[in-house]
Amino acid sequence: MFKQSSKFILTLLVFFCKLKCSLCSLGDSFPYYRTCVSECSRSICDEDGYHKKERSPSYFEEMFEWQCTSECRYVCMWDLVEAFERKGWNVPQFHGKWPFVRWWGLQEPVSMIASVIHLLVTIYMFRYFYKRVCSKSPMYWIWVTYAVVLMNCWTWSALFHARDLPFNEIMDYISAFAAILFGFFAIGYRVLLNSPSRILFSICCLLYFLNHTLYRTLDENFDYAYNMKANIVLSIMTSIIIFAWTIREWKNLYHVRYALYYMINFMIAAIPEILDFPPILWLVDAHALWHILSIPVTYFLFMYGVEDCRYLHRSKLHL
Repeated sequence: MFKQSSKFILTLLVFFCKLKCSLCSLGDSFPYYRTCVSECSRSICDEDGYHKKERSPSYFEEMFEWQCTSECRYVCMWDLVEAFERKGWNVPQFHGKWPFVRWWGLQEPVSMIASVIHLLVTIYMFRYFYKRVCSKSPMYWIWVTYAVVLMNCWTWSALFHARDLPFNEIMDYISAFAAILFGFFAIGYRVLLNSPSRILFSICCLLYFLNHTLYRTLDENFDYAYNMKANIVLSIMTSIIIFAWTIREWKNLYHVRYALYYMINFMIAAIPEILDFPPILWLVDAHALWHILSIPVTYFLFMYGVEDCRYLHRSKLHL
């Protein structure tokens, strides 16, 4: 059984590593947009990206670093969006993102607030886990690391949605991918817990993460569509393993129900993300809905983690 599980999981990982897509954002590729940004920058911005004429920026503009070149991008984006709407065309994305109306300097306020809620829920559930699980449980450190990865993910998610700065974007994409990949790793490691192949599986996951991170960090032509599809495929793979694990252990381990609830909630929340559409009122897009609908996921995830770690610890004591 362990050999079959090992081959299945490693085969999925190899298949995933071969996945590639070559699509890009449409809006920022339009000559009109590029010309508009270029002319705007030459007209009102100095060489350092600040306004040529002295002005008193608002507190929020200074806080979120809305400099002159950023303002040109924002203004030109809405000019092109209005042109598309007048012609009845579908609104495009810009730099991998839909157009959003700024709110108190926040670039994507709804997603930012939802990310903060996710972070608070993760911290609460980690404290719940820490108080109830013995550190000698075989999966203890996997779950502790998972909690740290998730807290890091939601921190950068909040910062990125507050303001799409280059460094924030890189850290958000890397952190989000790390969280999704670690979810795949955690369930795979649990299935292979009593198999030596768990070491090879761990190395494969680590190498793939390093490869993806280097691609995101070093490649100037990063493929946003590929990143989206990579996360979706990883999530599907994780769901398949959880579903198979749940069926196998349904009669033996009552707490696998939490893993099933986690999977169902995650898949329902992901539906808007897969469909994707321009923001409602230019505030709530599919990604924001995913953030909102997936808030209960953390509860089910750590409830499973707590009960599974306690079960493994009891089993270890009786060996």
